[in-house]
Amino acid sequence: THEVYPDGAECELAGGYGNWVLRNMVYLIEHAEMAGCSNELPDDFKAHTEKMFDYLLSVAMPDGRMPGLNDSGNAAVTDLLRIGHELFPHRGDFEYVASRRKRGRVPPFTSRALPWSGHYVMRTGWGEDDLFMLVDSGPYGSAHQHEDKLHFVLFGYGRQLILDPGNYSYDASRWRQYVLTTPGHNTVLVD
Repeated sequence: THEVYPDGAECELAGGYGNWVLRNMVYLIEHAEMAGCSNELPDDFKAHTEKMFDYLLSVAMPDGRMPGLNDSGNAAVTDLLRIGHELFPHRGDFEYVASRRKRGRVPPFTSRALPWSGHYVMRTGWGEDDLFMLVDSGPYGSAHQHEDKLHFVLFGYGRQLILDPGNYSYDASRWRQYVLTTPGHNTVLVD
């Protein structure tokens, strides 16, 4: 749980890696329940896990994916939020996004500040054609990070309009070097 910020983001700040950590936390909860030793988990373990699902809910674009940031591409969150609803059945908002607006309840917010990760999300609503923007002004991250402060991604009218450049390939090419830099991102450069 030391890898999870209080706002639910995993400290690498790369969604694919954070989702891997979340899945491992879920496996630990499931195996502890099967073995009858859930009481041996740290007292705050399930609360940290729920917070990670809440982070996914916050950053979910209208198409059910989270934006690719740092060394991560866009990643589907609907299956994870379905698992989140199974673990936390009181979270009808998890079910709403997981079911693509067919069941559950609409999340009670449209915009959200996630100050530990530095992710600020604005949306006009939770429909498939609503507008969504995430601004990244967070810390550098613990690994897999890019120089992308004040970078933003934009989704609207059913598709992603402005996206993160991705991570290219883990090699020494000039393209890999470019996607790590500020000019490789949707941000303002002051000369």
